[in-house]
This record gives sequence, structure tokens and C-alpha cells, in this order.
Amino acid sequence: MGHGKPLGTLIFATIMSTLGYGQWGGVAQGIADAQQRDLERQHQIQMQREAEQTALAIARIQAQSQAAQKAPPSPSQTFYYESGSAFLRDCATNLEKYAQATPLTNAEASMLNECAGFLRGFNEGINLGVQFSAGATNIQLSQPWCTPETGTDVQLGLVLVKYIRAHPETAHLRTTVLASLAYFEAFPCKMARE
Repeated sequence: MGHGKPLGTLIFATIMSTLGYGQWGGVAQGIADAQQRDLERQHQIQMQREAEQTALAIARIQAQSQAAQKAPPSPSQTFYYESGSAFLRDCATNLEKYAQATPLTNAEASMLNECAGFLRGFNEGINLGVQFSAGATNIQLSQPWCTPETGTDVQLGLVLVKYIRAHPETAHLRTTVLASLAYFEAFPCKMARE
């Protein structure tokens, strides 16, 4: 039986070491899991930072692009409403592209709206001016031109473009003067000139 005690001790030591190793294994697994969660959290934080940086970069680029589009012209540049030459430069291509149903970029569509809106406002302003003058003076004034009721703003623009190209020697004149001449020629009033 001399062997029983060491054998019992050996069995006890084996059981204890197995339990100990099992516990150490569980602890080690818990540590590994925690490290994995930390790595995943760090990765998520890094991805979030990169997404925020990307969003900021995109916002900065968009702001710079919008600022560049709205930048004031250089002192030597004139606006489309200042001369026929400037109207041709800024408006003619967009008016013609629209009339031919060619797709426009956002910037081209915006410029088209500005040019056509300017001409619509000018035309309506002349018509209202004649009406108000007649009411204030009791003198019946005739319209200087009679645009067709079905005429569009783009058509008004194309008439002006055609006139400026046909009379390049007048392209330095103000756009409103050229529009008056173009519309007077293109849209005569039947009653006023008979």
C-alpha cells in the first residue's frame, strides 16, 4: 500500500492541474474575447473617423465648387445683360442647346434660366410700362412690339441671338437696347404700324 498514497496524490494533483488548466484556459479565452471586442471597437471607431473625414472633404469640395460657380466676374468681364457680346457669350449656346432638346448640365440650365428670365422680365416690363403710362397720361400708347402669346422665353432669347449675329456691329450696345431692336423687327404690331 505504499504505492497508494503517492498514487492518490498523483491522481489528486492530476485532477487539480486539469481543473486549474481548465480555469486558466477559460480565463485565457475571456481575455482573448475581450481583446477581440477591443479590436472590433477600435476598427469601428477608425471607420467612423474615416467616414467623417470623407464627409467633411466632400462638403469642402462642394462648398469650393459652389463658391467658384458664384465667384464674381473679373473686372474686365461683363454680365450677359450689359452687352450683346456678353449675351452671346453667356446665353446663346444654352438657348440653342435647349431649343434642340440637347441635355444641359445644371450650370447650363441655371444660366439658361437667368438669360430667359431676364428677357421675360424685360418684355413684361415694357408691356406694363406702356399700360401704366397710358393710364397715368390718358394717352393711348401702342406697344413697341407684340410678342406672340404662345412665344416662350427661349424663343425671345433666340430672336435676340439671331439679331446680334446678324448685326455684329451693334454687339457692344446694351442687351436691352438690342432686345428692343430685335423684338421690334421680329414681332411687329399689326395695328400700330398699319
